[in-house]
Amino acid sequence: MTPHHVIVFLEAKEGKEDLLKDALMNVAKKSRAEEGCLDYQVIQDKSTPQKFGLVEKWQSQEVHQEQFSKPYILEFAKQAESWLAKPFEALFGHQCDASH
Repeated sequence: MTPHHVIVFLEAKEGKEDLLKDALMNVAKKSRAEEGCLDYQVIQDKSTPQKFGLVEKWQSQEVHQEQFSKPYILEFAKQAESWLAKPFEALFGHQCDASH
C-alpha cells in the first residue's frame, strides 16, 4: 500500500497564533496515536509566526479520510474557524522518487 502524504498550510489572525499552535499540537498528539498515522508534524514559520504547516503521512488515503470524523478534528475545525486569517490550503498526494 502506498503511503498517503498531506501538507496543510494555515495562517492565524494576528494575535491568534498561540491559540492555533496549541490546538494544532493537540491534534498532532492525538493523530499520532491513531492507527495508520505514520507521521504528523506541526511547523511554525520563523519569519511569519502566524503561518503554520502540517506535514502528515498516513498508511492510506482511506485511513486519512477516517480522520475527519474524529471528535477532536471536528472540535478543532469549529474552533479554528475564528482563528484563521484565510481558509487553509492542502496538498494531498504521494512522495515522488527518482524511479518515477
